[in-house]
Amino acid sequence: MPNVHPLIVHFPIALLSAAALFECLARWRKSDGLSSAGWWTQCLGTLGLGAAALSGLRAGESVHIAGASVSMWTTHQELAFISTALFAILLFWRIGARMRIPTGHPFLYLAGMWVGVALLWGTAWFGGEMVYRLGVGVGSGGGVLH
Repeated sequence: MPNVHPLIVHFPIALLSAAALFECLARWRKSDGLSSAGWWTQCLGTLGLGAAALSGLRAGESVHIAGASVSMWTTHQELAFISTALFAILLFWRIGARMRIPTGHPFLYLAGMWVGVALLWGTAWFGGEMVYRLGVGVGSGGGVLH
Protein backbone atom coordinates (compact mmCIF):
# COMPACT_ATOMS: atom_id res chain seq x y z
CA MET A 1 0.00 0.00 0.00
CA PRO A 2 1.41 3.42 -0.88
CA ASN A 3 2.23 5.98 1.77
CA VAL A 4 -0.83 8.29 1.82
CA HIS A 5 0.33 10.30 4.83
CA PRO A 6 1.65 13.20 2.72
CA LEU A 7 -1.71 13.40 0.93
CA ILE A 8 -3.74 13.50 4.13
CA VAL A 9 -1.78 15.73 6.52
CA HIS A 10 -2.45 19.05 4.83
CA PHE A 11 -6.23 18.87 5.21
CA PRO A 12 -6.44 18.79 9.02
CA ILE A 13 -3.79 21.49 9.30
CA ALA A 14 -5.76 23.80 7.02
CA LEU A 15 -9.19 22.86 8.39
CA LEU A 16 -8.28 23.20 12.07
CA SER A 17 -6.42 26.46 11.49
CA ALA A 18 -9.51 27.76 9.68
CA ALA A 19 -11.76 26.49 12.49
CA ALA A 20 -9.83 28.50 15.09
CA LEU A 21 -9.98 31.58 12.88
CA PHE A 22 -13.71 31.14 12.17
CA GLU A 23 -14.46 30.84 15.88
CA CYS A 24 -12.50 33.95 16.80
CA LEU A 25 -14.23 35.89 14.03
CA ALA A 26 -17.60 34.47 15.11
CA ARG A 27 -17.10 35.76 18.66
CA TRP A 28 -15.91 39.15 17.45
CA ARG A 29 -18.70 39.55 14.88
CA LYS A 30 -21.33 37.66 16.93
CA SER A 31 -22.01 35.53 13.86
CA ASP A 32 -23.78 32.18 14.04
CA GLY A 33 -22.78 31.53 10.42
CA LEU A 34 -19.06 31.86 11.18
CA SER A 35 -19.48 29.69 14.27
CA SER A 36 -21.23 27.06 12.15
CA ALA A 37 -18.32 27.18 9.68
CA GLY A 38 -15.99 26.75 12.66
CA TRP A 39 -17.95 23.74 13.87
CA TRP A 40 -17.88 21.94 10.52
CA THR A 41 -14.22 22.68 9.83
CA GLN A 42 -13.39 21.52 13.35
CA CYS A 43 -15.31 18.25 12.84
CA LEU A 44 -13.73 17.54 9.47
CA GLY A 45 -10.30 18.66 10.65
CA THR A 46 -10.39 16.47 13.76
CA LEU A 47 -11.49 13.45 11.74
CA GLY A 48 -8.74 14.23 9.23
CA LEU A 49 -6.26 14.53 12.06
CA GLY A 50 -7.16 11.03 13.21
CA ALA A 51 -6.64 9.76 9.66
CA ALA A 52 -3.32 11.62 9.45
CA ALA A 53 -2.15 10.08 12.72
CA LEU A 54 -3.10 6.58 11.60
CA SER A 55 -1.50 7.03 8.18
CA GLY A 56 1.59 8.44 9.90
CA LEU A 57 1.91 5.33 12.03
CA ARG A 58 1.60 3.25 8.87
CA ALA A 59 4.15 5.44 7.07
CA GLY A 60 6.57 4.97 9.96
CA GLU A 61 6.50 1.24 9.30
CA SER A 62 7.50 1.72 5.65
CA VAL A 63 10.66 3.80 6.16
CA HIS A 64 13.95 3.18 7.85
CA ILE A 65 14.57 5.99 10.32
CA ALA A 66 18.21 6.43 11.31
CA GLY A 67 20.69 9.01 12.51
CA ALA A 68 19.48 12.56 13.05
CA SER A 69 16.01 11.64 11.89
CA VAL A 70 15.33 9.45 14.96
CA SER A 71 14.95 12.33 17.42
CA MET A 72 13.03 14.37 14.84
CA TRP A 73 10.70 11.41 14.22
CA THR A 74 10.12 11.01 17.95
CA THR A 75 9.29 14.70 18.39
CA HIS A 76 7.04 14.67 15.30
CA GLN A 77 5.17 11.64 16.60
CA GLU A 78 4.79 13.00 20.14
CA LEU A 79 3.47 16.35 18.90
CA ALA A 80 1.08 14.53 16.56
CA PHE A 81 -0.35 12.45 19.41
CA ILE A 82 -0.66 15.46 21.73
CA SER A 83 -2.38 17.61 19.10
CA THR A 84 -4.71 14.77 18.09
CA ALA A 85 -5.69 14.21 21.73
CA LEU A 86 -6.20 17.94 22.32
CA PHE A 87 -8.42 18.38 19.27
CA ALA A 88 -10.41 15.27 20.19
CA ILE A 89 -10.98 16.68 23.69
CA LEU A 90 -12.01 20.04 22.24
CA LEU A 91 -14.41 18.36 19.82
CA PHE A 92 -16.05 16.29 22.58
CA TRP A 93 -16.22 19.38 24.80
CA ARG A 94 -17.99 21.22 22.01
CA ILE A 95 -20.36 18.31 21.36
CA GLY A 96 -21.21 18.42 25.07
CA ALA A 97 -21.99 22.13 24.65
CA ARG A 98 -24.49 21.28 21.88
CA MET A 99 -22.05 22.10 19.08
CA ARG A 100 -21.48 25.66 20.23
CA ILE A 101 -18.45 27.24 21.84
CA PRO A 102 -18.76 26.37 25.55
CA THR A 103 -20.38 29.43 27.12
CA GLY A 104 -18.82 28.93 30.55
CA HIS A 105 -15.24 29.05 29.30
CA PRO A 106 -15.16 30.42 25.75
CA PHE A 107 -11.68 31.94 26.03
CA LEU A 108 -10.23 28.76 27.50
CA TYR A 109 -11.77 26.83 24.62
CA LEU A 110 -10.42 29.25 22.00
CA ALA A 111 -7.00 29.25 23.67
CA GLY A 112 -7.07 25.45 23.44
CA MET A 113 -7.85 25.72 19.73
CA TRP A 114 -4.87 28.02 19.13
CA VAL A 115 -2.56 25.87 21.26
CA GLY A 116 -3.69 22.92 19.14
CA VAL A 117 -3.01 24.85 15.94
CA ALA A 118 0.48 25.77 17.18
CA LEU A 119 1.12 22.10 18.02
CA LEU A 120 -0.06 21.10 14.55
CA TRP A 121 2.22 23.62 12.88
CA GLY A 122 5.12 22.36 15.00
CA THR A 123 4.27 18.79 14.04
CA ALA A 124 4.20 19.79 10.38
CA TRP A 125 7.55 21.58 10.69
CA PHE A 126 9.25 18.49 12.11
CA GLY A 127 7.63 16.32 9.43
CA GLY A 128 8.79 18.66 6.71
CA GLU A 129 12.31 18.75 8.09
CA MET A 130 12.46 14.97 8.11
CA VAL A 131 11.40 14.76 4.48
CA TYR A 132 12.99 17.82 2.88
CA ARG A 133 16.17 18.20 4.91
CA LEU A 134 16.90 14.61 5.96
CA GLY A 135 15.24 12.75 3.10
CA VAL A 136 13.17 10.37 5.23
CA GLY A 137 10.91 8.34 3.00
CA VAL A 138 12.22 9.67 -0.30
CA GLY A 139 15.01 7.17 -0.87
CA SER A 140 17.92 9.33 0.25
CA GLY A 141 19.27 10.93 3.40
CA GLY A 142 18.35 9.75 6.90
CA GLY A 143 15.66 7.30 5.92
CA VAL A 144 15.09 5.09 2.93
CA LEU A 145 12.08 3.21 1.70
CA HIS A 146 12.05 -0.50 2.42
